[in-house]
Amino acid sequence: MSDSETDNVGQRKGIAVFLCGCRGEISNKIDLESIASAIKEHPEVVTVGIHESLCSREGQQFLKGEYANKGFDKVAVSACSPNIQGLIISRFLEAEGMNKYLFDQVNIREQCAWVHADRERATSKAKSLLLGALAKVEKLMPLEDIEVPILGSTLVIGGGVTGMAAALDIASSGFKVYIVERSNDLGGRAYKLSMTFPTHNCGICCMQYCKECVFTPKIEDVLQNKNIEVLLNSNVEDMTGGFGNRHVKVKTLEGCKEFDVGTIIVATGSKTFDPTRIPELHYEIPNVITTTELEQLIVKQRELGGGLKRPSDGKNPKTVNFVQCVGSRDKVKGNLHCSLVCCTYAIGQAREIKKLNPGADVYVHYIDLRG
Repeated sequence: MSDSETDNVGQRKGIAVFLCGCRGEISNKIDLESIASAIKEHPEVVTVGIHESLCSREGQQFLKGEYANKGFDKVAVSACSPNIQGLIISRFLEAEGMNKYLFDQVNIREQCAWVHADRERATSKAKSLLLGALAKVEKLMPLEDIEVPILGSTLVIGGGVTGMAAALDIASSGFKVYIVERSNDLGGRAYKLSMTFPTHNCGICCMQYCKECVFTPKIEDVLQNKNIEVLLNSNVEDMTGGFGNRHVKVKTLEGCKEFDVGTIIVATGSKTFDPTRIPELHYEIPNVITTTELEQLIVKQRELGGGLKRPSDGKNPKTVNFVQCVGSRDKVKGNLHCSLVCCTYAIGQAREIKKLNPGADVYVHYIDLRG
């Protein structure tokens, strides 16, 4: 930016408000003109503009003219997604000389136009959101980006599929990676499952259960990568330093290992739900087991033959029931969210049981299937 441009930016003052019609998605359901009329009364607002597509080439030319002629230094936008179209708008204004930290955008498409059938109520809510953005923009201060040196090495805590994938991505760019895994092998919980349904690794909807085909990344890829050092049976003991340069102490079976890293990825995985927290499931009964325990039974019976056996008496079950969503959508005893993985391996296990015990009836009880 030239000295004249810098002086020009310093002389700017006031807030510009722009409302996007989103090619009718917003303007057909919200009264933008009434919002603009109300916003113009705000003492800090120097201009209010309405355009049908601010993120388009025409919209950017409109913004360019407004920035050149209206003298504002801050912008509040009322449009659609701040994380998509909002970035297009803010980056364009930044290219024209505006400080990118003096910008805010509210989403009145998804949060107003698309969810409220009543035009008056949608307009009222959109106005409230925009007033909130104005209050925020008033207090924004210009900031400048700074560069912080970062060491070209990474600590990945957790050697499951997420940790391995992250390590391989970073190592493929030429950086050193340390994977710290507290157990004695990589793969995490996912690699303890020998079946899912369906899989897509072979380019088709494959119905086989080979986990070496299903799960990526592969453990061998990690172990063979020269840029990755795997520390099994290990735990992070201490960490000092600051952003971009941290000294790490890891407790291993061989003693304490120390190294420096610039970035840290926490991929410590998840925990299975404790079924004893829901007494009515009667987990104390031998034939009531978790899917993790069922996995172990299935793997064992594949080797022994003779089909799946009941834990209580070693006989083949006539009926097998899967109770899904245990502990899910339950803020008192469980979690509000869905794990998104139970469906996949439960269906895989159900298919395997029918393969091992063709005469058994298998039922899957669920709230909904999302996997």
